[in-house]
Amino acid sequence: LGGMTLGGTRGPLWGGAGGRRALAGPVVDPHVTAVWGNNVTLKCIIEINGTITQISWEKIHGKSKQTIAVHHPEYGFSVQGEYQGRVSFKNYSLTDATITLNNISFSDSGEYVCKAVTFPLGNAQSSTTVTVLGMFPKLTIPVEPIVSLTKGPNSLIDGENQTIAAICTAATGKPAADIDWEGGLGEMESSSTLFPNETVTVVSQYKLIPTKFARGRRITCVVRHPALEKELRYPYTLDVLYAPEVSVTGYDGNWFIGREHVQLRCNADANPLPMEFTWTRLDGQWPEGLMSSNNTLHFNSPLTFNYTGTYVCKVTNSLGQRSDQKTIYILGELLFFPSLLTHPTNHTSNCYFCMVPPVGKGVSKKKKWTVHYPNIPSAIRPVPHGEGLPVPDAPESFSLESDKEEDETSGPEPSMSQDPHFLPSSSSEPHLITQGELNDLVRDLELPKSKAELLGSRLQQWNLLAGDARVSMFHDRQKDLVPFFFMEGDLVACNNIDGVMAALNIVHDPDEWRLLIDSSKTSLKAVLLHNGNVLPSIPVGHAVHMKETYDNMKQLLKCINYDQHQWCFVVL
Repeated sequence: LGGMTLGGTRGPLWGGAGGRRALAGPVVDPHVTAVWGNNVTLKCIIEINGTITQISWEKIHGKSKQTIAVHHPEYGFSVQGEYQGRVSFKNYSLTDATITLNNISFSDSGEYVCKAVTFPLGNAQSSTTVTVLGMFPKLTIPVEPIVSLTKGPNSLIDGENQTIAAICTAATGKPAADIDWEGGLGEMESSSTLFPNETVTVVSQYKLIPTKFARGRRITCVVRHPALEKELRYPYTLDVLYAPEVSVTGYDGNWFIGREHVQLRCNADANPLPMEFTWTRLDGQWPEGLMSSNNTLHFNSPLTFNYTGTYVCKVTNSLGQRSDQKTIYILGELLFFPSLLTHPTNHTSNCYFCMVPPVGKGVSKKKKWTVHYPNIPSAIRPVPHGEGLPVPDAPESFSLESDKEEDETSGPEPSMSQDPHFLPSSSSEPHLITQGELNDLVRDLELPKSKAELLGSRLQQWNLLAGDARVSMFHDRQKDLVPFFFMEGDLVACNNIDGVMAALNIVHDPDEWRLLIDSSKTSLKAVLLHNGNVLPSIPVGHAVHMKETYDNMKQLLKCINYDQHQWCFVVL
């Protein structure tokens, strides 16, 4: 028996403007019957006046399509996948897309589409249904396939290339089973094997590019066969592996001295689950009272300023290690008003007051604890008063120590913001403003940068011209740092970062520093900033006359040996 061809039929028509017939589908045989093991010809004649840019054949698999062969006027012929060696075009004409399919098997049954891409009319297509019969069609009895669904040979890992997620097999069926997939996350690739007893095993692989967001999504293998009363559906849930995603929580911004029972928690989303949580602090310190337990860092002692710092949690699973960090600031001690006495007996005990510490560090003759009476109705408790018991007036403040005048020779009290290395004058002349006071003044007056620089320049000149101004050795410290800098053109740069750090008694860890490069229209500066501002910033490059260009930036990075340290950049 040979292949049998029925009368030719055109595909659907597409209408142009005004209902005018613009493009007819190729002429094909709507139904073709073939015999197993023989060859079959699928006719496709294209009668179009427009320019044909490509012709192709596709096979329909449920809701998906599989390209079989393509003829392109520039790139020639190509046959896809399992059809290589079995499919050939009858001739080289773009108007005749007839193909021959050799060695027909039962899996070749189904619908085929001949498609023509034209310009400017668009696409046109027509379909042919192929039925494959055995040598003795009257004796053919459908054999139900054995269906199984298994996971792919390799794990799905986030960020990897396309991977086989699942394999659906319909084994030893007669005729070949039809396998389709639902899920919309990837693509299918099928193959079939014919056995001497005329049964066929069809294997379909579902492939996708794995991402962590596909974890938990479901795909379904759908199998159809004449021996089955209804289609078989096999769901499969994707399991994608990925490295930890880490976040540190627990800090509410209100950690103050004396607060207790606080903790940081390291949250990790990972598959597989994390194997290890490691807590560290950026500066390497570990104050007493800290205790790490898996993903929790416990602060077992009342908080002090020693706990200020940046805490890092590193999480590890079999795919890698990720980290997150949280910078903690410990606030000063909160002051509370003490409760009123229940049964006051005199004017001292029935007053509502609080103790206030001195401004600055430590208590001195000029800095004492004072008692303050707040200006609120409850500051003085109501008691019966009369002529013999007048209502007391709350003083503005008084010291618990002696009110005797201090020795005038003790000198003026230094300002809290004053340079500790600057020796103040005992002169009775008006006070010369300090840098800290200048900063406060600029902020309060909301001065722009130009006005602030002018004000600072004038005030600094007054300070330096004062007869009682003194300069300590601290201001000559730059002499110790000169060997670590050099000058190249207009640029002054540090070519020995480790040396500068050592001179400043700092252990240099590039991961703890960020490189800030700032520029105006004519100048450049480079500064190393410490994470969390625990350590001071370190100037490493400066040029008064240098514009921000590619070559100048390249020169700056080369001079400070950026390739050696690889700091992260800070962008303004």
